[in-house]
Amino acid sequence: MGVTIATWVRAKNVTGSNINEIFVTEAPGVTDPTKQGQYHFEIVDKGRVRFFQRNKDKTVYGRTTIEGIPENKWVHLAGNYNPNTKQATIYINGRPVKAYDQTEPQQTESLSTDWSKAAYIGAFKDNQGPPRQFKGALDEFYIFPCALSDDQIMTLKDTHRMRKFLSFSFPQLLLRIW
Repeated sequence: MGVTIATWVRAKNVTGSNINEIFVTEAPGVTDPTKQGQYHFEIVDKGRVRFFQRNKDKTVYGRTTIEGIPENKWVHLAGNYNPNTKQATIYINGRPVKAYDQTEPQQTESLSTDWSKAAYIGAFKDNQGPPRQFKGALDEFYIFPCALSDDQIMTLKDTHRMRKFLSFSFPQLLLRIW
């Protein structure tokens, strides 16, 4: 099982050291407070995009872009993980990022599926520091239970539609848009 997370963002402040949290999950039973976050899709310092996932205390993937995104402009962001290739990719405006500033080593291939402690869109709060709230606007937030292809991500960005991606692959999946 792979994963793709995609959304449109217009971040207000990308030049500082703050974190604009797009999506984060927490799993129960993780005692190390620095490893409670499981999925992280966020804009970090200088507008760089971070796409990271751990399962309990082991890293599945982690990427941070070299280049940042502009502030106060709509940008389409996507991140996917393909378990067949064991690769995570970040997409900016439909184009895959080829080079990364930071890549965490993979410690497990198994994606986290227990989000019962918490799942946040646009915010994250724990006892380790200040709240990480997205400052700006988010639109058209999607999570797919598979790694979309480069062409599918570009089409999603251009057409704002998702049904044709899943109807053939996951006919039993109930689609909800909110």
